Amino acid sequence: MLESKNSLPAEPQLRPGLEKTRDMGDMLHPSTSLNDGRMMEKQEARNGQFHRSFPPRQVHIISLGSNIGSGVFSATGQALASGGPGNMVLADGMVCSAVWAVLQSLSEITIAFPVSGNYIDYADLWVDPALAFEAGFAE
Repeated sequence: MLESKNSLPAEPQLRPGLEKTRDMGDMLHPSTSLNDGRMMEKQEARNGQFHRSFPPRQVHIISLGSNIGSGVFSATGQALASGGPGNMVLADGMVCSAVWAVLQSLSEITIAFPVSGNYIDYADLWVDPALAFEAGFAE
């Protein structure tokens, strides 16, 4: 029996011996989405169609982040082996202090000068629009 791509099978193909044998065919229905409080039109199911949701630049950034993450674990192990646990705790404390200071400054700026965008708008506001463009492009 041949079926179209968008139709559901009349009976699910189950292998004998499985616990879940309940027929779910009558419970499946097209879903709807909300956008700005209004109901959007129902779209046909895209069974078997590939939809690329990430642009290539974001895929490169995600893969770069995973490589950096694995490098951090390797570098941490090397630093622990060469410097010892005491120096590792001191270095972590210094890095955490620097990160805390930057985040405190950013939160103070955000409270004093709220903007509708993100932190890139502060680069445009206080430094230069070219820096904001570069930061937005790198994001």
